[in-house]
Amino acid sequence: MLHSSPFRSAVGGIAAAALLNASFAPFVMANLPTGAQVVHGNVAITQAGGTMNIQQASRNAIVNWQSFNIGVGNSVRIEQGGADAAMLARVVGGDASQLLGSLKADGKLFLINQRGVIIGEGAVIDTAGFVGSTLDVTDAEFLAGGAMTFKGSSNAGILNLGTITAREGNVMLFAHSVKNAGEIKAWGPESWSWWVRAQREKRGGDQGEQRNGRSWRRHGGVARGAECERFRDQSQSGDHGGKNRGG
Repeated sequence: MLHSSPFRSAVGGIAAAALLNASFAPFVMANLPTGAQVVHGNVAITQAGGTMNIQQASRNAIVNWQSFNIGVGNSVRIEQGGADAAMLARVVGGDASQLLGSLKADGKLFLINQRGVIIGEGAVIDTAGFVGSTLDVTDAEFLAGGAMTFKGSSNAGILNLGTITAREGNVMLFAHSVKNAGEIKAWGPESWSWWVRAQREKRGGDQGEQRNGRSWRRHGGVARGAECERFRDQSQSGDHGGKNRGG
């Protein structure tokens, strides 16, 4: 299990939690997210050309999507009213998410897709805080705003070739495997750049100082290249899990 503090807390950082080897299914090109179903909260979605605007008028919101892709040159803008707001965007369709354009949110965004997530070269994710996961979390835990347990049996991975920025919180990537070949930035006032193995708290790694199974890189800043792909859990269990309390 992965243990980190509430996602809306003041502590910021970078975490990449990886299990076993990379597993990325083929990706299908799509211009913008499709098939939105608002499960909780006050959310309005409009689209003009290659831009989708999402207005969130409630502090928390949950939207299920049939697909969540952003084509090259296209953009998704989520206006949430500030960093205290959070949206859970869960993909329930059968394809991985391919983010090749721009995704911006002034609040915190949780993107969950059990089929995998790829952030393409040149793509930009710019949020107050970002969680990308192939493991799911219950709606009730998300809405409660405290510790959240991410679990599931997905073998898909997360690959970052672009730039992910969290201006007031963490960047966290939870999957069977996580590979960073781009850039990850966390600029919160107390940001740590760190990544943690999911599932079992097995010590190890080759980056930075190890504390309680975590590898701490430095206070705040940027992680580039392969710095977030170091840890692999050798457990053969089919059910992977993690806890997120970090913000």
